[in-house]
Amino acid sequence: MSRTRWLLVLAAVCAVVLTGCSGAEEGADAATPQPLLLTPSDGDVFTTESTLDQTIEMTIMGQTVEIMQTIQENTEWRVGTESSDGTVDVQVTTTRFQLTQEGPDSFEQYDSDDPDAVPQSDLAVRMAALANVPVRMRITPTGEITITGGMDALYNNMADLSGAQSRTERDSIRAYFRNAFPTEELAQEYESDLPAYTSEPVAPGSTWTVHATTSFLAPIRFDGSMRLDSLTGHRAFISGRGDVQSVPVDSVSGSINGPFQDVDLSGTRTVSSALHRRTGFPIRRTVEQRVSGDGVIRSGGGDLKAQVTLTSTISQTANVQSPSEAIP
Repeated sequence: MSRTRWLLVLAAVCAVVLTGCSGAEEGADAATPQPLLLTPSDGDVFTTESTLDQTIEMTIMGQTVEIMQTIQENTEWRVGTESSDGTVDVQVTTTRFQLTQEGPDSFEQYDSDDPDAVPQSDLAVRMAALANVPVRMRITPTGEITITGGMDALYNNMADLSGAQSRTERDSIRAYFRNAFPTEELAQEYESDLPAYTSEPVAPGSTWTVHATTSFLAPIRFDGSMRLDSLTGHRAFISGRGDVQSVPVDSVSGSINGPFQDVDLSGTRTVSSALHRRTGFPIRRTVEQRVSGDGVIRSGGGDLKAQVTLTSTISQTANVQSPSEAIP
C-alpha cells in the first residue's frame, strides 16, 4: 500500500505504537519537547510492505453476503531535493500489487508481477494501473502532499487495461478516470500512509488532536487524538484512536467505488506505529478499523440499499536507506 488500501474506505491517517519493544529513553533528548515532523534527506529511500485484511459484510433485501479481501502492496519512496521550508520532492512507485478476494459466487486473484494476469474488478484495475508508475509529489513536514507528475501515465494505463481500442474510446476512458479518480484523491491516499504529525513541541506523554480526510476510492474523515508514548533509541512510538465517518461523494466520483454508488459509514479506528526519529517515516504501523452503515449498490434493475459492515486491519513495515549514514 502506498500503501495497501480499503475497497471503500481507507483506514489510515496513520501513526501509532509498536508493542513489544524495550529500551531506555534518551535522557534530556527524550524529555525536551520537540515537533514530530517528516524530515528526510536527499537520497533517503523508504521501501514499504503493506498488507490489508478486510471483511465486507452486506445485507441486501434480508440476505447477508460476505466478501473476504487481502491486499498486499510493495512501495518505494525516493526522496529528492528539499526546499527552505522543509518541503521535499519525493518519487513514489508501487513496485508490486497483489489482490485476493472471495465472495459467495466469485473469486479473484491478481499479481502485478504475473505478466499473464488480467485484473477483473474495479479495484484490481485501479491498482494494476498504478503498479510501476513513478508518481512525483511534494510533501510538507506535516505530511501534506501535492502531486506534481505521473498522473498522465496512470490514466493511460487505465485506458490500456479497459481494452479500449479506438482513440475516441481511450479518450473517453481517460476522461472518466480523471473525474472518478482525481489527482487530489490520490494525494489523500498517499497521505494516509504517513503518521499524524504535529508542529507543536511534544514529549513522551504528550497528546494532540487530529482532524484529517484521507481516501482510498472514497474519502473518509478521521477525528481523534494521538499520543507520543516513548522515545527509544532511533524510534518514536505513537498511538491513537478516534471516530471515522465517510465523506459523501457525488455519483461520478462514487462510480469507481466497486459496487457502491455511495456509502454512509461510521465507526472507530485505532492506530499504532514506530517512527524512524531522524526522518519521521513510519517503520512499523498497524491500523484497525470497524465501520458500519448504509450503502447504495448499482444494479441493472435499479439501485439497491444495503447495510454494510467493514472490519479491516492494515500492517505495514518499512526499511530506510540513506547514502549519508548507516540506518539502524
